[in-house]
Amino acid sequence: MERLGKYHIARRLSQGRSTDILLGHSEDAGGFHRECAIKAMSPRLARVGSSVRAFIDETRTTAMLTHPNIAMAFDCAEDRGRYYMVLEYVPGWSLRSVFATLALRRKLVSLDIAMSLVRDIAAGLHHAHMLGVVHRDVTPSNVLLGKDGYAKLIDWGSALAVEDGSSSGNARRPTATRYSAPEVIWNDPTDARADVYSLGVILFELSTGRQLFKNGNPLDAIAKAEIPKPSTVRRGYPASLESVVKRALSQHPDDRFRTAGDLQLALEMLATEHKFPLSSFRVGAFLTGLFDELEARTPPTSVLRNANAGKTRIRVTRSRQRAV
Repeated sequence: MERLGKYHIARRLSQGRSTDILLGHSEDAGGFHRECAIKAMSPRLARVGSSVRAFIDETRTTAMLTHPNIAMAFDCAEDRGRYYMVLEYVPGWSLRSVFATLALRRKLVSLDIAMSLVRDIAAGLHHAHMLGVVHRDVTPSNVLLGKDGYAKLIDWGSALAVEDGSSSGNARRPTATRYSAPEVIWNDPTDARADVYSLGVILFELSTGRQLFKNGNPLDAIAKAEIPKPSTVRRGYPASLESVVKRALSQHPDDRFRTAGDLQLALEMLATEHKFPLSSFRVGAFLTGLFDELEARTPPTSVLRNANAGKTRIRVTRSRQRAV
């Protein structure tokens, strides 16, 4: 069995261009056994000083964030030239896979489930914002959903220090996606409101069942703020929830919620007004039912073909423009 330091590697969970995510476990004194997720840097990058420094900075950032809605970092070490970070293992699914499965089954999420998930993500982001950290890469791929219904944020490699709007250590610049705030795409000064925008896109998509900026050039659509009203997409959409989505997706940061905590509070007040039960237990039951039913009815290859839904990347190649 492969090892990294004191950790036994069971299998690879995913593979990226610069890192692998591995499922491992440690055996401590007294036979104590704990499963963990290990984010291991590609060996070829271990010879690049800036990459190593960025990886260590990401670990430090993650380790300082202690919140139920953020996957915690326990350790960072090097073994035979390979650097790795040890993270909390979250058995469940990514939000990306949830979007893909919902699209495959042509199924809508109930509004209370959508609001519960976004409320949890907002709570984790607010904790980071209060510590001066902006995620900048809030996408469905970077949200894990446990079988207990709790959402957990991962991947802080693009985080910024809010105090001066500059890069946190050696943080990488995030690749522009259709979840990116306009100021992130244009590399303008960024604060917590950029994460609020990204969360607004997720809230729109979860609550309406429709992707934003799907057709044509997503970059143009983001710049022009071409956002349909949720009530034109989903019948019976509450006007108060539509107002929350509209504010979160405002083109200009000054018009958005100031922090993710403000968005969280708005959702909780709305849930009280409309008697929506915000419950992680209900979320867990919904997710378990969704994937159990899919596995029972759908060949695995069909799921894999849809696994990349919602992962559209945008190449910024044209000159800077501003929406008027």
